[in-house]
Amino acid sequence: MRQVLFNLLANAVRYTAHGGVRVRLAVQPGSACGRARLVFVVADTGAGMSRSQLALIFGQGRFNTDGEGPGLGLAISMRLAKLMGGQLAARSELGQGSVLSLVLEAPICVRRSAA
Repeated sequence: MRQVLFNLLANAVRYTAHGGVRVRLAVQPGSACGRARLVFVVADTGAGMSRSQLALIFGQGRFNTDGEGPGLGLAISMRLAKLMGGQLAARSELGQGSVLSLVLEAPICVRRSAA
């Protein structure tokens, strides 16, 4: 999870020259008792990505390995999210920034208070 969030934040900061980067975490009921759905959202006002860039990264599993663009880190993040049973999604417009969300289910641990 740390690596995925690092990749998302690194891209957001790298490609945002003006405006800013926002990170949000929401906790929702999970699909089963004793589980919670964690929704991490990283939004930026950066360069954004075209539909074809998003399709290459998220649709076909190919990525950019020449050191330019957000492809490699996002492709790795997508694979890591799937390995953790989660998903990574993106919305983006060229020149308008991007919104990437990581959704994972996690167990809820209840700590009993000492009485």
